[in-house]
Amino acid sequence: GTPLRLLSLMVWGSPGSFGVDDKELRMEAIGNLTRSGNWDVILLNDLWMRPDHAKIRAMIPEGHDMSSVGDLAVATCDGSIAPEFCSGLAVITKYPILDVEFTAFANSGDLLWDYEYFLRRGLGRVRIEPKPGMSVDLYLTSLASMDYNYWYREHQAEQIGRAHV
Repeated sequence: GTPLRLLSLMVWGSPGSFGVDDKELRMEAIGNLTRSGNWDVILLNDLWMRPDHAKIRAMIPEGHDMSSVGDLAVATCDGSIAPEFCSGLAVITKYPILDVEFTAFANSGDLLWDYEYFLRRGLGRVRIEPKPGMSVDLYLTSLASMDYNYWYREHQAEQIGRAHV
């Protein structure tokens, strides 16, 4: 077999204008982490903003691959000014990415209650090739946050359960 060293990381990447402190330091640290050589694949959650994707991408070692904002998001994903309609998902891998697929959840947060409504969380699939002739599908997701969004989380989890993986 081929061992696969994987790290899943919540990056807490909302814009600073949303009250998130020290985001730039975290993005720098994540970029540095990609150079440590300890991971074959890093799955990122809550990496909402295009400039943060670009910063991390610029820091990954030569020969590594990273999904782009549009790979794991709906076409209306902004990510320049705010995270509207973005999934926050990204993959960094030392192996070639062969294919990427994203399915947005049918249920988001409540329009009148919180910002969750404007996000488009979902289920991402990234196919990598650890060695020639061998492919591996990686699945990643992020469900609605905050305790009061339990109804949305439950429906999102049900949608994952119905997915043909």
